[in-house]
Amino acid sequence: AGDQLLLLRPAIALFYRPFAPAPGIHPSAVIDPSARLGAEVSVGANAVIHTDVKLGEGVCVHANVVIYPEAQIGDRSILYANCVIYERSQIGANCVIHSGTAIGSEGFGFVPTATGWEKMEQSGYTVIEDSVEIGSNSTVDRPAVGETRIGRNTKLDNMVHIGHGCQVGEAVVMAAQVALAGGVTIGDRVVLSGQVGIVNQVTMAIALLLGLSLASLVTLIPILSSPATLPSRTRSICEPPRFTSACLKCTRCSDSSSSLDDESESGTGGSEHRSDRPNCLSLKVTLVFKPTFYL
Repeated sequence: AGDQLLLLRPAIALFYRPFAPAPGIHPSAVIDPSARLGAEVSVGANAVIHTDVKLGEGVCVHANVVIYPEAQIGDRSILYANCVIYERSQIGANCVIHSGTAIGSEGFGFVPTATGWEKMEQSGYTVIEDSVEIGSNSTVDRPAVGETRIGRNTKLDNMVHIGHGCQVGEAVVMAAQVALAGGVTIGDRVVLSGQVGIVNQVTMAIALLLGLSLASLVTLIPILSSPATLPSRTRSICEPPRFTSACLKCTRCSDSSSSLDDESESGTGGSEHRSDRPNCLSLKVTLVFKPTFYL
């Protein structure tokens, strides 16, 4: 189906061309003398480029974009209006950052103490690799130490949140309103459908599709890692499980005589693999209008 859709591209190109301003610097743009701009760069009205910023060749900075000190933008990348690139962030070549998105903003670093919440300065980096596209009003936070990284060719929809210290692999797709808490690791080619949320420190290091409509993934058990490190009885989870839309039972291990609602009400659901279902991927899911239960 994807290949058939691509056949439309030449026809669409005959009738539509995305807006692309001519190279040049608008008179109202504010650019620090220490910033280095490549050839054929376009900088729009009221854009602000701070000290020691590096823009590659053919970069397009639309109106009202703010780029903080020491940020780097790779060749031919596009920053649409009103997005913000925080200090020391690194964006690769051929990236697209849509309007209202913040790259490298402070991670949610507050430490509980006896007298209240104390702020931990976020001194880390945010790295966006080549050919990444990030939709409007999304956020990619920087960590206290280390880096937050988005892998090459990953595509994020609108209103996606990537928490501090996350490591997102290559060719990952996240639909609208996906949220990753701090320290999450997402492997290559993972697909996350809309409104999926993943708690901190979870690792998904294999290709997996999570399509739990109107659901929030709050616990992933066991932690997904490479097949070599998985217990032998759980290695079959490397084949992504499928879920029925009626009751969200795992089709690998479900049977017609049992349902998740029955298990949750009877208290038999749990965070560990069922001994009678050795190949079951246990997921704790919170559904709208449903109690919390385990798959």
